[in-house]
Amino acid sequence: MAADRAQLSEKLACAREEVDVPGIGKVLCRSLTQEEAGHVRALALDKDPEQRFRIAGYVVSRCVLQVDGSRMFTNEEADKLCASSDSEALSALALAIEKLSKIKPEDVKAEGEPSAATTGLASS
Repeated sequence: MAADRAQLSEKLACAREEVDVPGIGKVLCRSLTQEEAGHVRALALDKDPEQRFRIAGYVVSRCVLQVDGSRMFTNEEADKLCASSDSEALSALALAIEKLSKIKPEDVKAEGEPSAATTGLASS
């Protein structure tokens, strides 16, 4: 039986909540979509600290919301976020969003091989 609109919407819905970010305060965020989370997991395999910081900018630009639920930052603003002088705040915010999205360090194997979660083959 094919999924109906309500079932599909429920499955694809992103969690939204106000997260308390150390050094920032309460921020309205949404979780990453499955596609975005897979992208972040794949990028996390890169050992370059600069690339990992760009991941934080990507996550924050996608998931920080205004009070009305719309995105606070555009895709183009992600690079500006990465150039921010407050890297601790950006990293703390990205970490809070990753926790909301249920991305865990064990989603990427220690030896750098993609895990089932990274490749999208994890069972749900």
